Amino acid sequence: MNFSIFKLTLILLFSFLTTSSFAQFGEGWEYKKETDGVKVWTRTPDNSDFKEVLVKTSYTSRLSTLVAVGMDISSYVRWVYSTGEAKVLEEVSDTEVIYYSISEIPWPFEDRDVVLRSRVEQNPDTKVVNIYSEQVTNYMDPKEGVVRVPELIAEWILTPQEDGTIEAVYYIKTDPGGAVPAWLMNLFVDRGPVESFGGLRKLSKEEPYKSIKLDYIVD
Repeated sequence: MNFSIFKLTLILLFSFLTTSSFAQFGEGWEYKKETDGVKVWTRTPDNSDFKEVLVKTSYTSRLSTLVAVGMDISSYVRWVYSTGEAKVLEEVSDTEVIYYSISEIPWPFEDRDVVLRSRVEQNPDTKVVNIYSEQVTNYMDPKEGVVRVPELIAEWILTPQEDGTIEAVYYIKTDPGGAVPAWLMNLFVDRGPVESFGGLRKLSKEEPYKSIKLDYIVD
């Protein structure tokens, strides 16, 4: 790559980071890679050695479809990276749930579990959808042989585009707890989002998700 092309690439990346949905997550992001149309950025926060992750791709789909998959907790074992179990603990409303999830971690480390509260919001003017998720403490007792995740914050931003596609941006900050070294987790931090986004793309083309219409979402 010559210098001019490299410089143009940096300018385009900076423009994207400052004008898109990424802007709300601040600065300091390092571009990692693009695989199958999924772009990944990472950042090391001041208060943790575990990297935050930002992911972006686009879907030829509808908002109702993507939200339906995202709020169908039991489907996570089919598309969310390393998920071994996922179940709803409480349906707070049509747009809010509390759920339990187990992530399978390779030996010799123990699996991780977490209790999360997820809620969906849509801006009535822009139609942009946000799905917020955050760990819930003291909701259920820890399981033997599984490490409870002490911190997890995640957000989906689904933005309709003029060409009919949906821009999907995903942010996650987590501390897996236990004895997993940060350097080891950071080596694979970009693998999960790429596989999960690919799984979501595949599942969104299947019924009943493909044709579903959610009452609380304006497509």
